[in-house]
Amino acid sequence: MAITPEIAEQSADFDCEINNDPADRIIAATSIVHNAQLVTPDSNLRNSSLIRTIW
Repeated sequence: MAITPEIAEQSADFDCEINNDPADRIIAATSIVHNAQLVTPDSNLRNSSLIRTIW
């Protein structure tokens, strides 16, 4: 799956709720843009109110 302009823009627009790791921001943006739940052990992403996570 490619990084679309929409995903890139979303990843740049996060506030401090998503850490500054570019990979985490792209993963989070991808899950939001595709309305997909995220499976991750990353507590920062799991604790975000912006992302729906399974684990």
